[in-house]
Amino acid sequence: LSELADCHFQSGDYESAAGTYFLLSSRAPDNVLYKIRQMQTYARLKAWPQSIQAGREILQLDSIPAVLSFIGDSFRQMESADSALWYYRRSLAMRPMNESVVAKAVNVLIGKGDYDGAISLTGAFLAEDPDNTLVAPLEGLSYYRKGDYESAISVFQRQEDIGNDTYPIHY
Repeated sequence: LSELADCHFQSGDYESAAGTYFLLSSRAPDNVLYKIRQMQTYARLKAWPQSIQAGREILQLDSIPAVLSFIGDSFRQMESADSALWYYRRSLAMRPMNESVVAKAVNVLIGKGDYDGAISLTGAFLAEDPDNTLVAPLEGLSYYRKGDYESAISVFQRQEDIGNDTYPIHY
C-alpha cells in the first residue's frame, strides 16, 4: 500500500494518494511518514482544513518545525493570518535561523500592517546573518511601508553593495 500511495502521489493522482495514505495512517496511527505524506497530499488538493488536521495529528506524535511551518502555510492559504503567524512563531521557537519561515512570518506581519513587528523579527534574524538576501529586503520593505525612508534606503543600499541584484532591491 505504501508503494501504491507513493506512485499515486508521484503521478499526480492526489485523490487516490489521499485515500491510500488515509488507509495507511488508519492501519499504522503512529507512523509519522504516512501522516506527513497525507498532509502534503491534502495540500496538493488545496484541502487546507484537512491538511491542518493531518499536521496537528503529526504534532501529537512529534514536534517537527517543518510541520509547524506547513500548518502555517495552510492557514495562510485560508487567509487566517493570525493562525499562520502563531504556527510560524512556534516553528521559529524551535529553529530560529530558518530564513524561509522568518520570511513567511514577516510577510504576514507586513500584510497586517505590523511594520514594527516585522522589523523586530527581521532585526533578530539579521543580528546573526546581517547580509541575508531573503530577509534583509523584507526589513527594507517594512521600513519603507512604515515611512522610515532613510532606514529603507540604508538596507537596500547594503543589499545592492553585496551584489543582491533582485527586483525588490531596485523597486
